[in-house]
Amino acid sequence: MLREAFYGIRRFDAFQESLGIARNTLNDRLRRLVDEGRASAGTVEVDARA
Repeated sequence: MLREAFYGIRRFDAFQESLGIARNTLNDRLRRLVDEGRASAGTVEVDARA
């Protein structure tokens, strides 16, 4: 997961697609990384024109 973040993946669905893991597993792992201070959580604004 850290490799994907290093290479520029920022969206949950992109992490899921790249890693091929279940949403609940990805959520748990991302939450752990944030809790340990190894990653930061944020929100992504969606462009309504897209």
